[in-house]
Amino acid sequence: MFDPQTQIAIGSAAAGAAAGASVIASRARRRLRELKTRLQDSADERSSVTDYVNQWVSAVTAGAGRSEIFSLLMNTARRTTGATLACLFELQEDGQLLGVASHGLFPPLRAIRSFSTRAELIEHLLKNESYKPGDGLIGMVARSLTPLLIARPEADARVYRHEDPTLQLHSLIIAPIVFQKTLYGVLALANPAPKSLSSSPSPHQRRFDNASLQVTLSLCDQAALALNNSDLMSLKLKQSRYDFDLSVASSIQTMLLPAEYPKNSQLDIDAVYHPAQKVGGDLYDIFELPEGQIGVAIADVSGKGIPASLLMAITQSHLRHLAKIHISPGKVLNELNRILQPEIRRDMFVTLTYAVIDPDGNQIIFARAGHELPLIVGPTRAEFLISEGIAIGMAPQSIFEGSLEEKRVRFVKDDRLVLFTDGLTGALNSIGEEFSAKRVAQISQQSTDGSAQELNARILSSLENFTAKRQQEDDVTLLSLKHL
Repeated sequence: MFDPQTQIAIGSAAAGAAAGASVIASRARRRLRELKTRLQDSADERSSVTDYVNQWVSAVTAGAGRSEIFSLLMNTARRTTGATLACLFELQEDGQLLGVASHGLFPPLRAIRSFSTRAELIEHLLKNESYKPGDGLIGMVARSLTPLLIARPEADARVYRHEDPTLQLHSLIIAPIVFQKTLYGVLALANPAPKSLSSSPSPHQRRFDNASLQVTLSLCDQAALALNNSDLMSLKLKQSRYDFDLSVASSIQTMLLPAEYPKNSQLDIDAVYHPAQKVGGDLYDIFELPEGQIGVAIADVSGKGIPASLLMAITQSHLRHLAKIHISPGKVLNELNRILQPEIRRDMFVTLTYAVIDPDGNQIIFARAGHELPLIVGPTRAEFLISEGIAIGMAPQSIFEGSLEEKRVRFVKDDRLVLFTDGLTGALNSIGEEFSAKRVAQISQQSTDGSAQELNARILSSLENFTAKRQQEDDVTLLSLKHL
């Protein structure tokens, strides 16, 4: 069962999709009324356009893709204008206009090489044509967003005339598919067929007129609106899915953190974790070990969001497993790097401190892989525990193992071990100063009588006052353990 936040994310996704469909249908009805007004003189055209609008409303609300909308546009435009040739060019990410749908052997609107056989010519024409912005008539319309009606191409110098009679143009419309200056493609129509043999004895005598152009533009407007709405719906659904994924990842991450601390009469334990986003890259863990010892780990995964949280979960899983096998913190970190280093992305790494606390023996054994220095505070001392080590995943095993240093320190009654991530020490105030590890040490020295929870609360209160409640930029994790 998902938590309430996750359930809200799922409900929002469904509501967003339903609202998007309602907007599309409303816009479609308004556009349909406009088209009917334009086409008062043609019942057949009104019927075609009505069918077209109804079809693309159904297509978009059902999640139709661009190719379906483009195909619907081209076929309806061809039927309503009588065009015998049609080609639709889609704008690509690199700015090229690529032919993605065609009807008949639509001639290239530029010179092409000669072919020895008609089969080679047909094969060339069936391949996708492409134009750069400003290249030829297609590129010109794409750049200017202005349609072209060329009723007599044979008399227009802008139209390339092929020698092959199969490629002759007798009338031409080129229209942009555009919504609020966002270009989706260009539609080209050519050579309208005669409406009847009696009214036009020669198919070459029929030309596109302004009415044909207006119908084509209206259909292109409809397609552009459909594409815009489809993109918006896809974006909303993707965002909803992303938010849902974040909620699930956050729930999983919360489950991975310790639900309760080990029961030990000689230790007072408290931990605080505040991710900067829904999911974070910080890790802490506290668990029981044999002979009354306690394992304590704190880590910081480079980066934020889902990739960092996934690496955090993998790190914790391996850490728990290795801690059961090796009592030595240095051995645990060496093995952890051996496992993770070949698998971690080059731009990611993990800083980590792992300590084994022995309350009966009054000592801490620890190793540090590039993490913030641990702090020991007692009635008569406050010192940072220095040991060598580089972050996990940054170097091959031979280099990592050679750099790692394991140390032992005394940990007696009323001593406190304070561990934290750089989200705490690196937090900035209004003039760009860092909170710093030095401030953490000073506050800890002033709080020698209280509990571990009281110490953490005092540190975080000081942090809040220092940053003046500025937006948190990094995950903040803080652990305090007091020897009773």
